[in-house]
Amino acid sequence: MHVTLTLKLRDAPGELLEALKPIAAHRGNIISIAHVHEQAKDGFVPTMIVLNVPDTGHLMPMVSELEKVGKVIELRTDGHVLQNKISVSVLFYGHVMRTDAKNTMDRLGEAGANVSSFSLDISDRSKPSCALLQLDVEEKKYRSVVNEIEKISQEKSLLAIREVVM
Repeated sequence: MHVTLTLKLRDAPGELLEALKPIAAHRGNIISIAHVHEQAKDGFVPTMIVLNVPDTGHLMPMVSELEKVGKVIELRTDGHVLQNKISVSVLFYGHVMRTDAKNTMDRLGEAGANVSSFSLDISDRSKPSCALLQLDVEEKKYRSVVNEIEKISQEKSLLAIREVVM
């Protein structure tokens, strides 16, 4: 089975090596690797690995293990897209903490987003604050996540600004 994986690996020594271990453990035969440091963004390096695996019985456990090492953004087998994730940055502006930031993250998770990072800027507790969330969303769940962002924004009187990176 011919497989193309697109990963985002942390930009740190040894991360590529860690990504190769699950591939070897599940009998993957690597054809090529493109690990492009010039395109690193937000501390992650895009990495494309083309390989062959014996069957889906080896592929799916391998992908699960790869998710522990990095972010599997796209998975193609024999030309068919099995998984495609979109990166979404959302900036919430308003009284983020007063409106329960944990609830906001939980709701986004229930809608299908994986919150990969959360940062908060508070200059004065009595004034509005900013929260920046980095989300990974499967393409088929994107509309549901966007709808939830809009609902949260309206219900909690937060300004939501989002950027989508394919």
